[in-house]
Amino acid sequence: MADKSAQNLLDALERSRHTTLARFLFALGIPEVGDSTAQVLAEHFGSLEQLMAAGEQDFILKQGIHGIGPKTADNIMAYLQNQPEIEEPEDLAAWLSQQKIRGLRSESAQLMAAQFGSLAQLRQAQPEDLRNQEKALVSGVGDIMAQHIVAFFREPHHLDVIAKLQAAGVEWTTADHVDTPQSQALQGQVWVLTGTLQQMSRDVAKAHLQALGAKVSGSVSKNTDVVVAGEKAGSKLDKAQQLGVKVLDEDAFIQQLSTLGTTFL
Repeated sequence: MADKSAQNLLDALERSRHTTLARFLFALGIPEVGDSTAQVLAEHFGSLEQLMAAGEQDFILKQGIHGIGPKTADNIMAYLQNQPEIEEPEDLAAWLSQQKIRGLRSESAQLMAAQFGSLAQLRQAQPEDLRNQEKALVSGVGDIMAQHIVAFFREPHHLDVIAKLQAAGVEWTTADHVDTPQSQALQGQVWVLTGTLQQMSRDVAKAHLQALGAKVSGSVSKNTDVVVAGEKAGSKLDKAQQLGVKVLDEDAFIQQLSTLGTTFL
């Protein structure tokens, strides 16, 4: 955990000791984990304890044999089907390597032999049992990010900081990012988000607006009430200016949300 991220959490304690799990995870400063990913992690695991206990297999499901793609898997199965009388070899890996099956490398043959153990067992396999596949169990979390998350929660210093924060009274719920405002202050208004926001993701900004009753549109028109323009805002900003639509930069947008009762960690 970066010292700055830890200090941000401690500073946040001075303002409030209650937050959501998603905001807490985002504030920890886990490498590769942004605002949206923190929300996904909170929803998927449900508690900090479950996330801290997770291994890489809880993020990415790996199936099949490394190095074997769809075509090679089909070639292997077709070869075995065309050789029904082959006797069980003493060394399955060596035998597979000698067959010169198109696309099958010796390293993959060794992995196949280790996984299936015998030719008889291999014959019962389906192509999908051989194809190397990785399935993301957590939306948006790939192999590298999974490694970062697992490594983060195995680091004693990080665990110590989390324990101190808990001891200091930090509490969180698994509720959504967005606090429920006291009123639908933007009911009936049409807002447009454009450009890159630095302090929150576009999805989070959209969720805040919708919680306040606003409709978030993907295009600017004469019916648009407000455009929020982040960095590198393009044609939507130009059109808003042409139509005389009110434009807010990100700081002004966050200030307005705060005024309307939306709070941030």
